[in-house]
Order: sequence, then structure tokens, then C-alpha cells
Amino acid sequence: MSNSAANVYELINVAQNDINNIAAVEYPAAALTLTRSSTLAITTAATQITWQIETRNYGYTWSGTTVTIPTDGYYLISFYCALLVNTTLSVILVANGSTRHNVYTSVPATTGNGFAFGAMFSLYFNTNDTFSIFVLPGANTTIRLNAENVAGASPFLHVVQLTGSIE
Repeated sequence: MSNSAANVYELINVAQNDINNIAAVEYPAAALTLTRSSTLAITTAATQITWQIETRNYGYTWSGTTVTIPTDGYYLISFYCALLVNTTLSVILVANGSTRHNVYTSVPATTGNGFAFGAMFSLYFNTNDTFSIFVLPGANTTIRLNAENVAGASPFLHVVQLTGSIE
């Protein structure tokens, strides 16, 4: 075999390895973490959470109370908060203006940083769909402000796209 042919075969081999590597790489799905910079008073009339701080963002747009979905796919939405008062809590996900899911917790986890609650939702969204989070406590109280890496992290919204990718 000539030197030229060997070079062509080597180039083909390198190109095939590159293609195999592309297929094996997982692209990160869209991801978002929001929190607040201050506590939030919530009432038994239901309170829509207003987000103030973006901790991480890959592909999303959001404004105050509303998150906009970047691409079609399944999404996992996690909401965590700690309350000042030991009471029940419903966490309500409203998508495109309609209530889609409601998670009710009758007994919170007691931490040194308040009474902790968590709610997770998994659902399919289309591009540019929107959602908001509402909370409905059993008694008027306050959502505490706790760091992300402590017991009773509060309040935090984590959104991860489970399918598809943004490139």
C-alpha cells in the first residue's frame, strides 16, 4: 500500500472516531435554578412566588414569576422552601395559565432552618410554554431565606430538561 493510501485510511479512521465520539457525548439539557434575595410572606389565599435571583441558567428565559420553556420535551421541576411556622403546604404548578399539578404536604421536615417542604413535577412542555409556582399554606407564614447547601434550603426552584438538547 502506498504512503498516500495509508494517509487516506488514517484520515478516514480519525473521522470515524470523531463521529463515534460525537454520538457518545451527552449534551446538557436545559437547566435553571432560581431563588430569592429576601423572605416572602405567604397567605392562606395562595401566593405566587416571585423569583429574584438566577443562580444558574442554560437556555431559559424568566421574568419575576414566570419561567418560559426553551424547547419541546419532558422537564423535571423541583421546588423547595422552609417556612417560619409549622403548618401544611400545597405547592401548585400553573402552566400556561391553568393549574396542572398540586402537591400537598401535611407534615414538614423539621430543620434548624425552619419547616422544610419539597415538591417535584415532571411533565411535557412545548417550546415557549410558561409556568409559575404558587404556594398555599395552612396558616399565614413566611418563606425563610436559607442557603442552597444547608438543611431547609429555601426558596429554590430547579428546572431540568430531561429530553432533547440545546446546542
